[in-house]
Amino acid sequence: MHRTNTARNILIAGATVSLLSLTTQAFAACDATRVQYALNNSLPTINSPAFPAALDSYKVQSNASQVRAVPPSGVMDRTYKPDALWVHYDSANKITKLECGN
Repeated sequence: MHRTNTARNILIAGATVSLLSLTTQAFAACDATRVQYALNNSLPTINSPAFPAALDSYKVQSNASQVRAVPPSGVMDRTYKPDALWVHYDSANKITKLECGN
């Protein structure tokens, strides 16, 4: 009987850890709604040190693991990355779209 209870407790503990892991991953997902306020804001010029700092700020705020800037004529990598934030901007450096995954 003791071994049965021990095995059951191990299974329950393992299931609890797995559930916590899945919950943590769900909360760690990229969320572009957190940065939608930035639509139509201007990005610094691409050669400015402020450009990567601005992108990094959006990355942190959206909880993304990486951020990609997409210029108006830029070709996008079509690999789906649910944890990546894509920041699209136009020729005037205005942000036109913020999305996760793509």
